[in-house]
Amino acid sequence: MNATQKPRRTFLAVTVMTVLAVTAVFIVYASILATYMGSTVTVNTLGGEVQYRVNDNPVGTYTAGAFSINNGTSWYARLYMTGATAQTVKITFTLVCSNSSTWDRVVINSYSLQTGANTIYANATTPNDAASNYNWGQDTDVQSVTQTYYVKATVETA
Repeated sequence: MNATQKPRRTFLAVTVMTVLAVTAVFIVYASILATYMGSTVTVNTLGGEVQYRVNDNPVGTYTAGAFSINNGTSWYARLYMTGATAQTVKITFTLVCSNSSTWDRVVINSYSLQTGANTIYANATTPNDAASNYNWGQDTDVQSVTQTYYVKATVETA
C-alpha cells in the first residue's frame, strides 16, 4: 500500500461514519416529532363489603358484622360497593364454609354499576330488589354439625 492510499481510506472511513452519525441524529429528531401524549386515565379503587341480615323482611337492617343463628334460620346477604365508576360487571355470590367447601352460587352475568355507591342483592334476575334476595339459610340448614359460613362476592368485568 502506498502512502497516498492510506489517508484516502481513512478519509473515506471518517466520511462514512460522519454521514451515519448525522443520519442517526435526523432519525432520532424525526421520531421526537412523532411522539403524542394521550389524556390521563384514572384507575379507581373499589371499596365495599358483604352485609348480612337475619329475617325475611325486605327492608330489614343489614350489617357487616358476624352473627350466630340456629339451624333452619333464614339469612340473606348483599354487596354494598363504594367508589364505583359506571360500567357493566359480572358479580358472583358464593357460599363458603369454614371447611373450604363451597355451596350454591348466584351469578349476575350483567350488572350496570352506577358511579358512587351501589347495593346489589344476591338474585340473578332482580339484583336491585331486596324482596327477592337469595335465602342462604336453605343451604346451611342441612348441616348436622356446627359450621361457620360466609358469602364471597366476586366482581369482574363483563
